[in-house]
Amino acid sequence: FFFKQKTAYEIRNCDWSSDVCSSDLAPDIVVSDATSPASASWGQSITLNWTVTNQGNSTASADWYDYIYLSRDASLDSGDYSLGGRWAGYDTPLLPGTSYQASLNITIPNTLLGSQYILFSADGHYNQQLESNENNNNLAVPILLSAPDLVIETASSPSSAISAQTVSVS
Repeated sequence: FFFKQKTAYEIRNCDWSSDVCSSDLAPDIVVSDATSPASASWGQSITLNWTVTNQGNSTASADWYDYIYLSRDASLDSGDYSLGGRWAGYDTPLLPGTSYQASLNITIPNTLLGSQYILFSADGHYNQQLESNENNNNLAVPILLSAPDLVIETASSPSSAISAQTVSVS
C-alpha cells in the first residue's frame, strides 16, 4: 500500500470517513483594497487604510497580524522596511465573503527617495492562518517619497571682514 503524507492544511480540512480532502474548504485571506497618499516626505505622518477579505470557502478562525512595509518594488522581501503592524484578532473569526477595514498612522522614515511602494500584508510573517493560497496576501500601492525642501528665509552677517577675523553669522 502507498499512503500520501497529508499536509497540515489537509489534516485540518479532510473528511476522514471518506478520506476526501478539498482545498475548496479553506479560507483565503487577501488584502482586497488599500489606500495611501500618492506622495509624502521624510518625517511626514500619514494614514494608511486597507481592507482584508476572506475570499475562501471556510472561516478564517486564527488570529494573525497585518504588517505594512516600505519597499523599492512591489514584492515583499527581506530588503523591505517595516512600518508597523496591526493585530487582526479583534476582527476574527472572518467568515467566507466577509471583510474588515483597518488603518494605521505611520511616519515616513528617512530611508528611500523617489518612486517606492507601500506593501500591505495580511497574515504576514508567520502565516498563523492556514489558507488555500498563501501567496496572495500582499498588495502594493505606489508612493512618491521626497526629502524636505529646506529654504533659508533670512540671514545676517557683517558687511565686511578681514582675513582671519572672527565674525558672527546668524
